[in-house]
Amino acid sequence: MPRGGARVGAGRKPAAKRQNVVAFEPIRPVSDKKLLEPPAFLPESGRALWALWAPLALELKTLTVHHVPAFALLCRLQAEMDATGETIERDGRTQIRVTIDGSGQEHQELKAHPLKPDYRQLAQRVESLLARFCLAPFGKPGTGAVKTGAKVNPWAGIGSR
Repeated sequence: MPRGGARVGAGRKPAAKRQNVVAFEPIRPVSDKKLLEPPAFLPESGRALWALWAPLALELKTLTVHHVPAFALLCRLQAEMDATGETIERDGRTQIRVTIDGSGQEHQELKAHPLKPDYRQLAQRVESLLARFCLAPFGKPGTGAVKTGAKVNPWAGIGSR
């Protein structure tokens, strides 16, 4: 039942709705040259990746001042993933694990490197961040790939088998 009882229009009228106005400071534009340089908090291992990927992200307009921490995380995770991959390759992808059972018999098992799950998790995080910044290929041409204004028939070729 609406306010004020069963009769239409009965009861106290609602107060005028206040508009919440929040004053924002205007965003100061930052030149692209500033974003090409890695931030000071980024470790040395991620700086080369920043130099490689930042121009691409700036060209795609996916790297802004607000995205710097996430982009730095992408560079750090990729550097960590590279180091983990090098360790796995250096130690070998598999290891022989020796166990001794209760009767004193020695058993050998072939096991995957213990860093493989860490590497997989890093790869998934890097892939999702690359996709966030549109740096990962996803199998479709970009918006600028079609240069003609011709309309494409989505049904062309269907049923002609």
